[in-house]
Amino acid sequence: MRTPLLSCLALLGLLGACDGSGSGGGPDTVAPVDTVAGDTTPLVVSALSAAPTPGNPLAVRVLWSTDAPASTALDLDCGADWIHHLETSGLRTIHEVFLMGLWDGAQCTAQVSSVTEDGAWGGGTVHFSAGPLPALFPPLTLQLRDAARMQPGWTVFNLSNHYDKVPLLLAVVDEEGRYRWIHQRATASSGAATSVDVMDEGLLVGGTFDTGRIWPALIDWEGTVLWERELDMHHDLHPLDDEAWLWLGHADGCPNDIPNGGTVNRYDRALDETTWTWSFCEHYLPDPIFKDWDHLNAVLPFPGEDALLISAKNQFALFKVDPSTDAVVWRLGKNGDFERTDGDGLAFANQHAPEFVDDDEILLFNNGVDDVERSGAVQVRFDEDAMTYEVVWSWYPEPPIHAPIWSDADRLENGNTLVTFGRRGEDLDSHIIEVTPDGERVWQLSTPKKWGWYRSRRIPPLAPGIVKD
Repeated sequence: MRTPLLSCLALLGLLGACDGSGSGGGPDTVAPVDTVAGDTTPLVVSALSAAPTPGNPLAVRVLWSTDAPASTALDLDCGADWIHHLETSGLRTIHEVFLMGLWDGAQCTAQVSSVTEDGAWGGGTVHFSAGPLPALFPPLTLQLRDAARMQPGWTVFNLSNHYDKVPLLLAVVDEEGRYRWIHQRATASSGAATSVDVMDEGLLVGGTFDTGRIWPALIDWEGTVLWERELDMHHDLHPLDDEAWLWLGHADGCPNDIPNGGTVNRYDRALDETTWTWSFCEHYLPDPIFKDWDHLNAVLPFPGEDALLISAKNQFALFKVDPSTDAVVWRLGKNGDFERTDGDGLAFANQHAPEFVDDDEILLFNNGVDDVERSGAVQVRFDEDAMTYEVVWSWYPEPPIHAPIWSDADRLENGNTLVTFGRRGEDLDSHIIEVTPDGERVWQLSTPKKWGWYRSRRIPPLAPGIVKD
């Protein structure tokens, strides 16, 4: 059986004994196997090896056999920042440990040991290296790291580059900007507007129609696709819990200059079916109608309330929807139902990735308008009784960075904000910048030109591995 990785993630990768299997890494050298006998016949350990992982050279599978059923234990040493112990007490003769979270060039030693029920012991040592990275993965530049003030953890994102026809890439990097987990989707599309969320089992990856069809999928840490469906979805696949997800799709019959309109859908994973669909154009029509007016890019539940918040990019507005009646309750933004009390003009435009930071406060990425080449993070507070709103916090980098598409803003546990500037252009790079509440940069990671990311998430460091039980 398999047990979830939630406990390992929560431990910030310090110590794990999780169930699973896998494959891994670089060249290996096996040391002679040592066995020790107490009052019993020594346990024979054989076939000790570290096997390469197809597609992810930052992971290794360590295998060995014992001539009698015994426990499985492994001590991993890849240097001062990656020393771990993994074990399970179940008895078996074939032992398998999947190790992950390695980095390009890591030199590691794994000491394995097994003990039978009556105390016979056997063990051995295997040496291996991680990498090299596949050529498809671009070099990333860590421009700033203030370890004392940044939110500890690693960062997960997608990578896209349609100029060089690179397929969709997924990655996790550590605080130093080193790749620690990678995956390439089996598609020819770059998958630009693809959301990525972390679940116990692995990564929940959205689909996209941006540059070719990509189906949404759930991918475990060993790179196995656990779930994949031909769902008509784009931009946002939002997990409500382990079994219910919200996703954005298309609908026929809407007045628009491009095929299909925007829909919100609730998918039940246990039933493997869509249980609710809401079509934007059936409940709201702008005046005038224009191309791509119903472009939706985010959906999420209101905290403590049966309602949904929907981001309509080209309306420069957020909509509250009551799923029990399908009615639009209000619109916040351009030509909306709320009066701005802290100034004139648009608080945001072409926005992406809204999230609640309080019951009445929303953080989002303000992409801005094309004639004002400035983008950044904006936090608004709204009052549903007075129907007013105000900007209570914002951050725009200097010199300005304009990200007219994609991008993200996430509030971190320590109060900092992770701001993702995703850009697409042959002469443009992309950035993920962590800033304090006072607007000081404490971490910044950048891509080469041509490369972009849609969103990013700060997560606990990955567990060191999975022990097959």
